[in-house]
Amino acid sequence: MSEILMHALGASAALDDRHQSSVEIASPATALALGYRAAAKFLLVVTHSSRAESEIVTSLRAILGDESVAQFPAWETLPHERLSPQSDTVAKRVKTRHLLEQIQSGGANQVRVVVTQVRALLQPVIISENVKSILLAKGSEKSQQEIIESLVALAYQRVDLVERRGEFAVRGGLIDIFPTDCEHPIRVDLFGDEIEEIRYFSVSDQRSMQEITERVELLPARELLITNEVRERALKVAERFDEVREMASRIAAGSYVEGMESISSLLADKLLPLHQLMPNSCEVIFLESARVRSRALDLTKTDEEFLEAAWSSAANGGETPLDLREVLRGSSFLSLDDVLESMKQSGITARNFDSYPSEDSRQAWELRGVENYKGKSERLISDLKSWRDKGFSIFIGAQGNGLLKRYDELISEHLATSFLSETNRTGQALNTGVVHLLKTPLRNGSPLSWTRQDCHRVGARRSTHSHSNVGILSCMNSTE
Repeated sequence: MSEILMHALGASAALDDRHQSSVEIASPATALALGYRAAAKFLLVVTHSSRAESEIVTSLRAILGDESVAQFPAWETLPHERLSPQSDTVAKRVKTRHLLEQIQSGGANQVRVVVTQVRALLQPVIISENVKSILLAKGSEKSQQEIIESLVALAYQRVDLVERRGEFAVRGGLIDIFPTDCEHPIRVDLFGDEIEEIRYFSVSDQRSMQEITERVELLPARELLITNEVRERALKVAERFDEVREMASRIAAGSYVEGMESISSLLADKLLPLHQLMPNSCEVIFLESARVRSRALDLTKTDEEFLEAAWSSAANGGETPLDLREVLRGSSFLSLDDVLESMKQSGITARNFDSYPSEDSRQAWELRGVENYKGKSERLISDLKSWRDKGFSIFIGAQGNGLLKRYDELISEHLATSFLSETNRTGQALNTGVVHLLKTPLRNGSPLSWTRQDCHRVGARRSTHSHSNVGILSCMNSTE
């Protein structure tokens, strides 16, 4: 479906021009514009919120495919808050970083877009050097002790019964492991030092499921891993700062502590801003740039206030000691202006995709909206006839076959209709006198649909490759 719509929309001079820093695009078409641009450049897409991030990820995966879009969510905690981020969040971040490392090292994967939010863009990323993932495959030789030591090194927690991601259990010659990025845990069956079999198993009843024939790669369960170097740093930190002595001492002893990420600037091998992990040819796209900037200002202000309060002590007059505060500031949110300047120095192009015009913006495509057709079937039919008579190509997309059939029943009494399948090629000749019905993965209210606030919308433009116009209508709701 997306290929058909992209073909219908045609080329965009504003999107193609990487020097065009500000592009105006109707909200419902944002994901289509990103998909269009991803064909030319590796993209880092920055939103203002986690909700907007999730919606864009869903929409882009519908356009480009699941393997082409990676997500880098922000921690739920502030940098200096003594709480660790959730395991699901860490798993997505670690997975995306692993994919980026593959690209940087010349490896092959299908990722073309990384989607994040401004909170993650501004927070320096913990880098643990010389950390290798664990590769398991049927027939390979690995001793049980070797696997256990590798799992512990990647912050997997040993338990009696595996129930959560990042856990493992040992029972005789079996090792149960719940990878951080898998839907189901795996069971590794060893015969001596050889992996005889790997299967998924169910958490609920612990029964083995289907066999895994390809290799399994296990990624770290935490971003800040306790290596020998980290333990040495933690010992020095405990000796230097009374405020963090208890936490640092436990880390030096090899224990993972809740909230240990709050002192990552004292322990990590290094901290890098997210954009420095991207390929050199990366293009950064800010969606709704005014909201991104407003959110960035709020984050830096809140973070500074929390830094002052997080490690205060009565012994120091209720204030964080100056030297500790300055050291911890290394993991604080960066200012958006500093990040933009760093991108410029690194040769990374930054662009704004906004739903409103600005002084120097250009439209991606010429689109316009129409009224809400809900409860106005006759008006819908009238407009469809009008667009047909004007030479428009009309597409109606719905998420389910049932809704498409209802539209077919409604429209076919007045106009010719045709169902388009997912296998239709973009070069297929489309009859301008027919209403084309196609199933889409779009969700009502998503940025990819041509609907907003439960209203039907139509996008229209003058075609650049034929004399006809193109009308695109996504009907996610019933008109009844």
